[in-house]
Amino acid sequence: MEKENITFEEALAKLQNAVNKLEKGEIKLDEAFEMFEQGIKYARICEEKLTNIENKVAKIVKDGKLEDFKVEE
Repeated sequence: MEKENITFEEALAKLQNAVNKLEKGEIKLDEAFEMFEQGIKYARICEEKLTNIENKVAKIVKDGKLEDFKVEE
């Protein structure tokens, strides 16, 4: 996958645009498939960016030391 240097918000907006076009169902099959591919691409970019942020948030400062943050469910 060719990565674009875009923000999470830009990738999310492009994903939402692709989803909106697909949901309307007013496009030709070839264009729908292209929109689907683009949607998957931007969903992966969003997922990667969220994962990177989650990993950064997982390190919190406590008593001057970085520790892994554990979420209790």
